[in-house]
Amino acid sequence: SKSFPARNSVESLSVLDDISLEVLESEFFCIVGPSGCGKSTIINLVAGFFPADNGKITIDHKPVTAPDSSRTVVFQEYALFPWKTVFENIEFGLKCKNVEDRERQRIVQELLKKVRLEKFTDNYPHELSGGMKQRVALARAFAVKPDIILMDEPFASLDQQTRDLLQEELINFQVELKQTILFVTHNVEEALFLGDRILVLSHRPSRIKSLVSVPFDKPRSPDIRNEKQFLDLKNKIWHSLREEIV
Repeated sequence: SKSFPARNSVESLSVLDDISLEVLESEFFCIVGPSGCGKSTIINLVAGFFPADNGKITIDHKPVTAPDSSRTVVFQEYALFPWKTVFENIEFGLKCKNVEDRERQRIVQELLKKVRLEKFTDNYPHELSGGMKQRVALARAFAVKPDIILMDEPFASLDQQTRDLLQEELINFQVELKQTILFVTHNVEEALFLGDRILVLSHRPSRIKSLVSVPFDKPRSPDIRNEKQFLDLKNKIWHSLREEIV
């Protein structure tokens, strides 16, 4: 559970109320819910940016008390260092972990190929499009091989074409590297395309409304978005969410 001080009020604002969940190793776990329901709060709690009021968070049975290198966060706003090149941004976490130079070079070059940015290795963030910036952010997150990557609506500010392409790249990335991902989105279609399971939250103070197992094998073709089973499940989740929009 988590509350925050309410502006101009002596009462606190309850955001999360008795939320309990388990994310499995190598799972792509998505969270959807109405605006303001506390999706980002869950990400921030798991990242260790602030503590829960009640309950606890553990990674491999170890309590989360502060941010550390076992968890990396990919934000909507890219959060790249503007004074560093694409290469330097991707290698930043590896330097922090004291990975030796030759190994850093190998890892970064490999990731540059995966995100199709080999020709932009010496460019700075201001020279990149929004989609390219987010590719850099993804590569930087995967570079350090964390226990879990936390993603807070990372594609929300991108145009639909770029968003769809990055979803396809991310799901292939995750399957290949068997990375555990906790992914927050307000987009039901995005959650269905990416996720193994989807947690649906109620309006604030949030409780768990449902937990949906996604029945589609990975990797997933873009064409799956038009299949009847996909559309039916999308509509079912959306109608459940509509009841929570206030």
